[in-house]
Amino acid sequence: MTSYTRSSRANPCPICGRTRDGDCRILDSGLVFCHSERNGVIPGKQHPKKDFVYCGKSDEAQGFGIWKPLHLCTEPLKTRREPKTQFFQYRLWDGSPLKVSRKRTDYPDKPKWVGWEKRLNGTKEIEIAPYRWHKAMAEVVSVGVLVVLRGELKADLLAGRGIPAISVLAVGDRLVTELRKLIADGHTVALAPDCDLADLDHWYRDLTGAIPQLQTLQCPDKKMDWRSPPADGAVALRTGSPARAPAMTRSWQPSLHCDGSRQLKSPPPR
Repeated sequence: MTSYTRSSRANPCPICGRTRDGDCRILDSGLVFCHSERNGVIPGKQHPKKDFVYCGKSDEAQGFGIWKPLHLCTEPLKTRREPKTQFFQYRLWDGSPLKVSRKRTDYPDKPKWVGWEKRLNGTKEIEIAPYRWHKAMAEVVSVGVLVVLRGELKADLLAGRGIPAISVLAVGDRLVTELRKLIADGHTVALAPDCDLADLDHWYRDLTGAIPQLQTLQCPDKKMDWRSPPADGAVALRTGSPARAPAMTRSWQPSLHCDGSRQLKSPPPR
């Protein structure tokens, strides 16, 4: 049986501050069943003024709002997507603009939709350069690092922080050849897949199988809260074959330059 303490003058409710009666309950586990604040916050979102996360409503007794202390939440809070549609312009490998845009629509209550706004009219995806490819090639010259991932918004976010990045559309011979050239020229190419099979079993597997020299930037803990990243940055991994477990090589961390740009910098090999 769950033990709890009722709200009172000596034990105010952590959520509403109730002291006049015992209608709110503070469980020994840390959960708070608040009789006053039962609505107004989306489940999974943090209280606007308290370090508690709203878990939903209980109809027990006269009804309660269930609140969980933030420090007990093992999963990082997800930001609620605002409903909107965005378009991304791609180019062919020769630099000419593709006449069809990539479309992303976010919904507040269901998964996002990403795809072409209309038919490609015979153009194959392997004939289309990755998102931001031509811009990133100009940036790599001064930075020496290219981050490869999947997701236009992620690529734009990194680019805005001074880190050259591209979003992979399809893995073909042209992409493999271009990445090999970058590595041969002394640049570092790092893959940044999501920790899910949609990335790991597709474009990530194809690229690591074709180019063993690629490095991988991956969160060491899937539940890591990226709002409070570790001081020493991420970890670089290298794998010669997707079938083998990746071996740790060098640690990576962003360094801030005087002009405000950010660059992924790796220490010299030991």
